[in-house]
Amino acid sequence: MPSSSHSGPERFPVLSHDEMTAEQRDAAASMLAGPRKDLGGPFHAWLRSPQTAMRIAALGEHLRFKAPFRRDIKELAVLITARYCNSDYEWRAHKPWALEAGVPPETIDAIEAGQRPFSMRADHAAIYDFCTQLHRDKAVDDAAFAAARDVLGEAGLIDLIVLCGLYTAIAMTLGVARVKPPV
Repeated sequence: MPSSSHSGPERFPVLSHDEMTAEQRDAAASMLAGPRKDLGGPFHAWLRSPQTAMRIAALGEHLRFKAPFRRDIKELAVLITARYCNSDYEWRAHKPWALEAGVPPETIDAIEAGQRPFSMRADHAAIYDFCTQLHRDKAVDDAAFAAARDVLGEAGLIDLIVLCGLYTAIAMTLGVARVKPPV
């Protein structure tokens, strides 16, 4: 997968505890108080705006860990977003989680290749079609809307839209910040 980051040094390097302002230290502590184990990925860049960092982290925590739809659906949506954003970092970080959550390897391989997976369960096909149209067209047709709503319900559908938007913002941050992907 082509990477969205450009070569060169990271633009927002990791801040040591001593380099952080009091507000940045408070934001870092707040973000680590939940299920998040570290501040990798976009979080060190976001700490440059501590209030924004805490709000984005809270939204991400809700969508990843508390939203009422299944983890395989979430990870499928993140991989589709990573592919549309050409985010090597997001792809590498979430591919193992998607496999662990039950997204079939052949589905993941097809998405990575920029192709519609040949065979998917009906719920995965609904999510794939919805997310693909959302990223490509910034809208979805009635059939994709109805199929995804049948899988997730209205509240879940809103969470899915926002999840795709959040991971688009993450991909943009990672690319601008030049954060190196995990190995």
